Amino acid sequence: MSAAARLAAAIAAGVVGPVAVLGVLGVAVAGGARWPLAAALVVAGAAVVATVAAVVLRGQLEARLSRPDERGRAAFRRAVERLGDVLESTDDRARLVAVVLDAALLLVPARSAVFWRASGRDLVAAACTPAGAAVDGSRLPAATGVAGRAGATTAVVTAPAGEDPGAGPTGSVRPVAPEPDCPAAVAVPVTVEGRLYGVLAVYDRVTGGPFSAEEVDVLAAFGRQVQAAITTTFLHEETRRLAITDGLTGVWNRRWFELEVARELERARRFGEPFTLLLLDIDDFKALNDTYGHQAGDAALVELAQRLMTSTREVDAVARYGGEEFAVLFPRTEIDDAVVVAERILDEVTGSPFPVPAGMHLPVTVSMGLATHPAHGTTVAELVGAADAALYRAKAGGKNRLQLAGGGAAVTTDPDPGGHDR
Repeated sequence: MSAAARLAAAIAAGVVGPVAVLGVLGVAVAGGARWPLAAALVVAGAAVVATVAAVVLRGQLEARLSRPDERGRAAFRRAVERLGDVLESTDDRARLVAVVLDAALLLVPARSAVFWRASGRDLVAAACTPAGAAVDGSRLPAATGVAGRAGATTAVVTAPAGEDPGAGPTGSVRPVAPEPDCPAAVAVPVTVEGRLYGVLAVYDRVTGGPFSAEEVDVLAAFGRQVQAAITTTFLHEETRRLAITDGLTGVWNRRWFELEVARELERARRFGEPFTLLLLDIDDFKALNDTYGHQAGDAALVELAQRLMTSTREVDAVARYGGEEFAVLFPRTEIDDAVVVAERILDEVTGSPFPVPAGMHLPVTVSMGLATHPAHGTTVAELVGAADAALYRAKAGGKNRLQLAGGGAAVTTDPDPGGHDR
């Protein structure tokens, strides 16, 4: 049984307390031992949204579920099932926001809810429920309307003003287009790491009149939990980014690169397209480290990564393959076109000495091997092996050159390294 189904069963049984909700989530996590850490982070973040409905608002939810004329048990079950889907997803903030809007309308008696996403100083309607409450993409100028005022002040704002005693004076404020046209609204800012991410706003109290102080408090508390859940999705993204990038140079790491080559190989097989792979290695890197120290070696690696990024195309992928070895993937590229880029890399590397600590500038050269699909291999291992073999032929042939797989002619450059500038 899925997490969504377990949650729905718990609601159907009338068990909406925190122990039941957390228990269901615990079973979902424990039963999913194969989940990676990143997925577990998202589960933890999205679980906050589910838990607040039980912990903070259990009494209100139980009362509403007992009254079929107000949303009813079926509507709440559908929202919980959607939340279950989000728990099983990765970092889909759009889906999370959609579920948040449904939950907001179950927590307070409003006719519509809109999530306004921060865009510069203004707000943009990112999602709404029901459909048509606001036009997706419509822009609300800074500090206008209820949501705009909440975004500008990063404080809860109500209309009519003054219904939230803790929000301070908000002055005369009411919804303005493109907000729904109604007399009552509550807007709660959502921040991530101190910066405005968006505003959760509900409009038009079902029974008329202003939202009560209790209802405003409920939505404000829910907004804080939404904020925590959205923050967690960003943490997940950062964790994933760190897992596939090289910590020293900031380019992709070997694990990501091999996966990307495998994806490119699949595309090449499907559509009959070529692609080319380049491996390159800093010449005499051990001597550089031994002579000038590991800090100088690290600085040379960082500088090489930057020059590779400068001299390659936007579609190309640069990665640190290991130690002083780097790799470049040229998608949908014939070998002749890849040679042009590789020659540009040689010129960029040898064009000027590399700055390293202590004010020194060291001449650096690289040896490179180039292999293309399908001429030099039809699997990732074959292509990497062909490029690696070409790289070692380049080193054996005198270094500071590009060697094509299959015995093609080498491409060399003749820099004037001069002395070491100390």
